[in-house]
Amino acid sequence: IVDKRWILTAAHCVRSQLVGNLAVRTGGHTLSRTQNGLSSHLEKDYQVEQIIMHDDFSRYDNLTVSQPLKSSTNTNNADIALLKLKHDIHWNDLAWPVCFPDRDAGNFSGHDAIVIGWGKLNEKSEEFSNELQKVKLTIIDNKVCQNWFRQAGRDMPIDDRIICAGFKHGGKDACHGDSGGPLLSRINGQYVVVGVVSTGIGCARPLLPGLYSRVSSYISWIGRHITI
Repeated sequence: IVDKRWILTAAHCVRSQLVGNLAVRTGGHTLSRTQNGLSSHLEKDYQVEQIIMHDDFSRYDNLTVSQPLKSSTNTNNADIALLKLKHDIHWNDLAWPVCFPDRDAGNFSGHDAIVIGWGKLNEKSEEFSNELQKVKLTIIDNKVCQNWFRQAGRDMPIDDRIICAGFKHGGKDACHGDSGGPLLSRINGQYVVVGVVSTGIGCARPLLPGLYSRVSSYISWIGRHITI
């Protein structure tokens, strides 16, 4: 959540979606539902009014990668989008806006970060998590990340609009179903969204950390649509 009517996500999550088929649920912790369709009295659904994908969003059709990827489109080029809701979000203890990094915030290399989502708990799992999960990762310098991918035999393009997060030995990562979720880092005492889950090769594999859209690279684009 970035404002009363705005949601930040990954473009590949909404690329093929019709706006009339989309809704955003706030305040959720579990995917299981009670008789009224909600798992908490703080949960609320909001219809989506508009989908705005970044103009530069495109597929890397020439990637030398193998499935499975976190995203099903091999996408990580300007993989960011905004959803405008039809009605204002009602703030409560489980629904409030996230903080943004500064445009010149640096690359965050070496910072701890947390990624959250309802994705699969491991690459081989056939089911998504019923409860919201989180995992602590380390943000990796892009040049180091690029070298790791090459050591693993993968020539994944990693430019300054991407953040890498994970570990050289693997073991912890976002996974399938986490796409579009936030990568959060604590900066000056508060958590800010530094990345959006985009893509990667498998989940938690050695030398293949997850790839995230770097939010600070898109602050101007976000600001053209909403007031931050």
